[in-house]
Amino acid sequence: MWVDRSWTYLNNSVPILTPIGFNFKFYEFEYTNITIRNNGTAAFRRTDLTQIYNDAIYICFAKLASRTNQAPWVSSITYATENTPPNRVFKTEYNNVGFEDGDSSHFINFQLWLYESTNIIEVHFGPSSFDSSCWWYQRGAYSGLSRKNEAEISLLGGYPNSPSLYSNDTQLIGAPANGYVYRFIPLTTGLNKSDKPMINSYPNPAANFIEINTTEEILKIYVYDISGKTMDVPVMVQNRYATLQLNTLEKGMYIAIIETEKGIASTKILKE
Repeated sequence: MWVDRSWTYLNNSVPILTPIGFNFKFYEFEYTNITIRNNGTAAFRRTDLTQIYNDAIYICFAKLASRTNQAPWVSSITYATENTPPNRVFKTEYNNVGFEDGDSSHFINFQLWLYESTNIIEVHFGPSSFDSSCWWYQRGAYSGLSRKNEAEISLLGGYPNSPSLYSNDTQLIGAPANGYVYRFIPLTTGLNKSDKPMINSYPNPAANFIEINTTEEILKIYVYDISGKTMDVPVMVQNRYATLQLNTLEKGMYIAIIETEKGIASTKILKE
């Protein structure tokens, strides 16, 4: 069931503390609540530090505003926790929101998804209409992660259809089109080292295909380029073994994320 956060509750940058519905691990800390903000960000409050620090997700950080300045409100922020343990997904949606510097014809829709067992973060983009005046510095949306009030950041930059990940202040040129999804995957699982699945891959570098075998049964395999974009790679899985066809990939470095019953592990793939 989706819960509505009327835009009026978020006026004047008043944050809303929202229950995730499960323990979500962001880097090395676990959280049960998230603060949804009206500027397209969501934050986790760090309680281990003497100062007030927030670890944050830039969903679509922008100069957002309601498309109307009085009721009936046409812009809203809603949230829900779906599915059953251990596969629950927390979702929050910015629906039909406008821009401070845009006119009534400008709008954007986007969602944040948090996955329970894998701690994967996804940003989903829906229909939008905007021009350069809508964005910070007339450039585009911020999307990525930050730690300790931006002491450490990982932000997407470049064109939305082929972004790169940067460790400095940057932003996209515009915003992704309807249907785009950015996925941020933790490369550690928080399990004891002895419990993590062991991975072998060969040949690596490879030109046409690569074989992967693990110490645990393989549930799923995802392949990403170094910017985090999901690659469409044919995968055949049989128990602890998998074959990845690389013919459709361009030469370069990729990351394979292997999901097993003992958690998630990763391996780099070099396509010749």
